[in-house]
Amino acid sequence: PRSTLFPYTTLFRSVLGGTDLRVAESLDTLGSILALQGDSDLAISKLEEALHIHEAQPDPNSLGEEYGTLCINLAGTYQRAGKYTRSEALFAKGLDVLRRKLGVNHPAYSASLVAYAFLQADLGHYSVAERLYDESGKLLLEQLGEQHPYYTTYLNNRAALYTALGNLTVAEADHRKALELKRKIYGPDALTVGASLRNLAHLVYFRNRAEGERLYQEAVDLYARNPKPPPFDYTSALLGLSEAQRDRGDLASARATLQLASGVAAKGLGTKHPQYAAVLRDLGLVHQAAHEYRQAEQALQQAIDIVRETQGGDHPDLARYLMSLAAVYDEAGDYRAA
Repeated sequence: PRSTLFPYTTLFRSVLGGTDLRVAESLDTLGSILALQGDSDLAISKLEEALHIHEAQPDPNSLGEEYGTLCINLAGTYQRAGKYTRSEALFAKGLDVLRRKLGVNHPAYSASLVAYAFLQADLGHYSVAERLYDESGKLLLEQLGEQHPYYTTYLNNRAALYTALGNLTVAEADHRKALELKRKIYGPDALTVGASLRNLAHLVYFRNRAEGERLYQEAVDLYARNPKPPPFDYTSALLGLSEAQRDRGDLASARATLQLASGVAAKGLGTKHPQYAAVLRDLGLVHQAAHEYRQAEQALQQAIDIVRETQGGDHPDLARYLMSLAAVYDEAGDYRAA
């Protein structure tokens, strides 16, 4: 538990000194737990401390597997916090170390390659992500087989890419297979099952709205039962459910769901995170559906500002948000602004 690890890490530092690699290992463990609990800022602080200890070692050649996996862990934490430049640099550093120290046929390298592919897809670099998924998927099947958690992660992430590329048949097959494997490996109430339910719901909703909404509700209920649901995944499931409610005209339920999503995202991710921007965007769409154009404009403009700051001016989300704002202006009769 977090309350145990803090004094444990402090004791290690006082006994062993601030440059001992066992202190770095303790900080890595603590940072990983904090990241799972949604405390990204504190997790990053602890993981950066661990990174500094490794890099302060007198022999640069001593940087091995532990350092490489730490870089990957920290890179993923920065990605979830919406800090993509630092994330990409750490992924490159970690993969280089793992490639040199372990080789490309080691599961740690293959799993890290899956994580890096997910970042590239998140950045909108789809061709790069597809190439990385092809490489990592083949390696994982050869090394571990499909009945392994790493392979379910690969299926989920590759499905997200194929959804973005419009290959929905392959994406749905990947999501359903991942959900089946996760229920076997972890049990039906595991948090990772909630992520697969949400992912499948997002895809299915386009062809079967009733089934999609049911899957979103299953995911939301699973997260709500858990005392510490992951804020990114929980917010994402709530966003999907609110969209389904809005689409069938239940604006009151959509507002309530987005109010919950706003609280989860603000507390767990911060108000400068792309996921919080997504909540504001969907709130703007609810205001638009209710013909509340001034409130819609305000919410969408806030979302646009966050995306521009955190993801850059060439990210696909920015174009989509700008198009949503233009549609509000057009519907409100403000053709000049549109």
